[in-house]
Amino acid sequence: MVVPIPDLTVNRALHRDVEEYILGLIGNQQVQPGDRINEAEIARRLGISRTPVREAFTRLIKDGVLEHIPRRGVFVAKPSRESIEEVASFRVVVEGFAARLACRRIRPDEVEGLRRIVEAGAAAGRRGDWLAMEEKNAEFHDVLVSSAHHELLSRVWQILTPMTWKLVPGLRPDRVDPMKVEDFVTRHQALLEAIISGDPDWAERAAEAHVKKATTYMLEKSARE
Repeated sequence: MVVPIPDLTVNRALHRDVEEYILGLIGNQQVQPGDRINEAEIARRLGISRTPVREAFTRLIKDGVLEHIPRRGVFVAKPSRESIEEVASFRVVVEGFAARLACRRIRPDEVEGLRRIVEAGAAAGRRGDWLAMEEKNAEFHDVLVSSAHHELLSRVWQILTPMTWKLVPGLRPDRVDPMKVEDFVTRHQALLEAIISGDPDWAERAAEAHVKKATTYMLEKSARE
């Protein structure tokens, strides 16, 4: 899937659009962990000066999405075991808290939205579109955190999101088989049922278990490669 080039002529905060574009390239595997990413080429492709691209690179390096190697250039970071564990340990805290709040604050339309996201992710998996399924997974967690209706939590999640995206390119399975799709559905439905149960402790435990299981998969796959 080709990442669309955004219209940058009407937006003064160009570096944020550039960041989203680069994250899109990584998420769609148009650039891989370890690939060099060129500032001048990105600027040429987007039809802008190098200044906002440089600003975007600086922010993404700070977030750990890109890494600068002296005298060699800027590269897409390779997810290490340590980075996977670090992001996951933070997600356990953030999503556990979000689920606990959402248990009491989620609206009926948000519940239905989460159900539709799970259905769309399953449909993508059944047609073999792993990336689309992963995008629905990310969307599910975005909506979950949003449904906590906690402004500071949402801001923290926005900081975490780029760090999560950097892990995606290294996690593509050899194929999306029916068992993976059913696991996707079962895990997300279980989390949703815990959230709408009205039991904050159950919702928090379910969210923590959900993140930990995903982390186990990532670490196992990372160890094999």
